[in-house]
Amino acid sequence: GTFSRADFVYDPRRDHYTVDINLDDPIVDESSWRLRIGGAVRHELELSLADLRAMPTLERLAALACISNPVGGDLVGNSRWTGVPVCDLLRLAGPRPGATFFEARGADGYAETLPLAAVGGEDALVAFAMNGAVLPRRHGFPARLRVPSRYGVKNVKWLTELVILDQAKLGYWGARGWDRDAIVRTQSRIDSPSHGDLVEERFTMAGVAW
Repeated sequence: GTFSRADFVYDPRRDHYTVDINLDDPIVDESSWRLRIGGAVRHELELSLADLRAMPTLERLAALACISNPVGGDLVGNSRWTGVPVCDLLRLAGPRPGATFFEARGADGYAETLPLAAVGGEDALVAFAMNGAVLPRRHGFPARLRVPSRYGVKNVKWLTELVILDQAKLGYWGARGWDRDAIVRTQSRIDSPSHGDLVEERFTMAGVAW
């Protein structure tokens, strides 16, 4: 069927899954944090959090799933993400002819690569808010990448750099044998009734598909 925005339920921030490469999340100082955009560009950029917040922003309600989420698993969540479209930032930097990829780098040492075509629309964001509030530290404060139709491995947290490239490069998990494209496959999850619940002959079932 068709659904309006009001039909979707988003996960409370505390319930949204997280997966990290380190035991401790980095502590990033808001006043000194900068997002640097460089590499194969005409104009290198360095933006503060205040700069990002002052730009035209969009809000997107979207599911984010881990690439290791099993069928029916809980490594998936829905949230309202607010931020600046990546395509707007790239337009300001001006990728040079022949540039086809970019590497996103985080303050925790994590890095992943995506084709520029994956962020050509306005749904891909450098997000600085989640569910109407400041992005929590565990979800990448002060800003993170939020790219539709890609597993969480491509959605770099604690974002510090976007480096434009003229060729593909393996990211953190791609170099470790995981799917280098990380394109989300159709999945679903039933949340109600819970596993093992007794049900009547007629009952309501609810869940999420993405």
